Amino acid sequence: MQPVHSLLLARQSIMAFDSKTIDDQIILSLFEAASWAPSSFNHQPWRFIYAKNKTVAFDQLVDALSESNRIWAPLAPLLILSLADRLDPTGNKSKFYLHDTGMAVANLTFQAVSLGLQVHPMGGFNSAKVREAFSIPERFDTGALLAVGYPGMPDHLPEFLKQRQLKLRTRRSVDTFAFENEFRTLP
Repeated sequence: MQPVHSLLLARQSIMAFDSKTIDDQIILSLFEAASWAPSSFNHQPWRFIYAKNKTVAFDQLVDALSESNRIWAPLAPLLILSLADRLDPTGNKSKFYLHDTGMAVANLTFQAVSLGLQVHPMGGFNSAKVREAFSIPERFDTGALLAVGYPGMPDHLPEFLKQRQLKLRTRRSVDTFAFENEFRTLP
C-alpha cells in the first residue's frame, strides 16, 4: 500500500454513534468544506438538507430509511441528505453534476473526520418519501443520506452489525482499477 493521508485511513462507515450532539459551528464547517469542492464551471450543483436528532425533519429522514438502516442510523445526532442539481445556471443539463456533488460530499467527509466525527453514507432510503417531505424540485437528484456523529461503542448494536463494524477494512489493490495507457477489465 502506498502512503495516503492519515485522515483518509481514519474514515469509516460506522454504525455505532455516541449520543453527543454536534455543535452548530462544527456543522457549518462541514458545509463550508463542501463549498470548496471543485465543480464544472464552478456551478456548485450540490444542495444539502440537514436535520438534528429529535426534530421533525430528522424523523422524516428516518422514516424514509430502509429497514436495515433504521436499526442504527437514528442513533446518529445528525442526518444530511445530499442533492444534485441536474441543470446548470443557464437551464441546460449538466454533464458533471453527480461527480461534482460527490466531490462536495467527499470534502464534507474529510472535514468531519478531521474534527473527530464519522460519516456513514447510505443509499438505502426511499427517495420519493424525502422528495415529498421536503418539497424537493424534480430537477434535483437525491444523492446519499449521510449519518454523522462521534464514534460510539458498538456493544449496543445487534451482533451482525457489531461484527460488520468491527471487521477489518479492506480495499481492492490499485492495480485492479488503475491502468497506465490502457483499459482492462478484470474478473
